[in-house]
Parts: sequence; C-alpha cells; structure tokens
Amino acid sequence: MATVSFQLVPPAITSPGISRNEAAVLAGLAYSDLFDFPVTRREMARFAPFAPMTPAEVSAAVDSLIARGTVRAHGPYVFLAGRADTIIARRNREATSRAAWRQARRWAGVVWALPFVRMVAVTGSLAAGSMISGQDIDFLIVVNPGRLWTTRALCLLTWRMARIFGTRLCPNYLITSNALSIRQINLYTAREFVQMKPLHGRGTAERLSRANQWTVAFLPNARLDVDLASDDLSPVARLFKRAAETCLRGSLWDRLEAWERRRKIAQLTREVGASTECEFTADVCKHHSNAHGQRILGHYRERLLEVVPSAVVFL
Repeated sequence: MATVSFQLVPPAITSPGISRNEAAVLAGLAYSDLFDFPVTRREMARFAPFAPMTPAEVSAAVDSLIARGTVRAHGPYVFLAGRADTIIARRNREATSRAAWRQARRWAGVVWALPFVRMVAVTGSLAAGSMISGQDIDFLIVVNPGRLWTTRALCLLTWRMARIFGTRLCPNYLITSNALSIRQINLYTAREFVQMKPLHGRGTAERLSRANQWTVAFLPNARLDVDLASDDLSPVARLFKRAAETCLRGSLWDRLEAWERRRKIAQLTREVGASTECEFTADVCKHHSNAHGQRILGHYRERLLEVVPSAVVFL
C-alpha cells in the first residue's frame, strides 16, 4: 500500500522508478490540478515544489513524463493525463481575473491612502489568475502597530463603498509590521504567499519577503514578486494620509483602538469557533474560516498519492 509521511522540515518527495525532478514536477501538477488549472512550463519552473531546478531541468522532466504518458501538453499548457478539459477552465478564469484586476488596482489605491496603511497586496484566486465569477477580491494589508483594528474599521467602510459600485472586496487578512512572520508553515501557505501581488508599499513588501524565507524550503524556485509595488501617492492623498495619521494619534485614539480590538475579537471569535486558521490579536486579524488551507492540503495528499504511487512526502 502507498504510504505518506509528513514532517515540517525538510520538505522533499521521492518515489521508486522516477527521478527527483520528475517527482517534483508531478507534485506541482497535482497541486495545480486541485484548482483545475493547467500550467505553462515557465510557471512549473517557478512553482515546482520540494526540489530546486533550473527551467531546463523542469522542461527535461516534463518531456520525460510526456514520453511516459503520465503528463500531457497542449499549446503552452502542461497537465496530468486525462485532464485536458482544465484548459477551458483556466482560460475562463483568466478572463474573469483580467476583468477584476482593474477594480482591484482602483480599490487598492483607495486603501493605500488610508491612515496607517503600509502595504496593500492582492491575494487568493485573483493573485493566482484563477478567479471564478462572483468571488471576492482578497487583500492582505499591513498597518502600523497599535492601529490595526481602527484601520480595519476604515477598510470595512471602503469595502461597503466598493459594494455600492458592484465590486466585492474581502478584508480578511490584516497584520501590523510587528507580525510580518507568518506562523502557519506548510505548502499551501507558501504557495499563497509567493503568488501574492503587492501593489503598494514596496519597502514593507521587501521586509515581509525577508521575514518569510521559510517558503524557499517548500518552493525553492519561487520568491515574492515585489517589483509591482509602488510607494507613490498623489499629493492630495499624501496630504490626507499624513493629516489623518496626525489626528488619529494620542491617548484618546489608543483607547478607541483598545475598545474596538476587544469588541471585534470577541465577536469574530464567537463567529469562527475553534478554526485553526483564524487569528485575532493586537497585531493580526486573519479571518480564514472553514479550515480552507487544511482542506486543500488534505485533498492534495490524496491527489499526490494517485499521481505519484508509493510516494514518500515530507511537507
């Protein structure tokens, strides 16, 4: 019977009869297949897990797997045998994602102008280019310490304004610059992190990247792309942001922050129950309910054993 063993470090994959690089390519395709998302060779070179490889090594492994009949290719896309239908799914999701990016950039700019916001990044399905019609646009927002919960309240007002204009935003992940190191260390979190798209706050994005170098253990060829991020603000927005930050400092606003923090932590904790993927503190508001990441990893383990029989995987 095929067996799987999971540990935190070091991540690796082995299987009798195939090379390490071939096993890593299959592991990457198995992960993408969970989302009905065939990949290009360039994407595979970036996101192949567990094994550091050059693009040439990835391409050679893909060609070998195609010759074996385990993997298929059509146009620019590579996918598991029998999954050619996922090409249509990817193209539809890419079209939805392209339409959503204009709104994402517009509202990210609004959030960037809010007081105490130090970074705005698009996460989730839009960042991956696999957004389904009707899904929310997810943001990760970094704010100054001591103002997370009042800034979140301002973000919620922005989300409600966006809803009036037909855009669904989700303020599900805010952290302060005191909490840049992500605590949940696994393949799912690593993938979500490196595919994130920082749009504003390049300096903070660079610090965030340095604080999470552990992702290299899971995705050796991928890094957070901070090149899209800008620190630019219009003169009017910069003036508003500085004035608001000056006005919202002091003991009165400290007490308001503490009151809002206690109130919302109690409310959100009641709502999510014992979810292991949620965290509500003075420095983190992570509202990821339904154990989505753990469910994805559970499905991945099952899919991986189908694709790489007798695999021994360390995640």
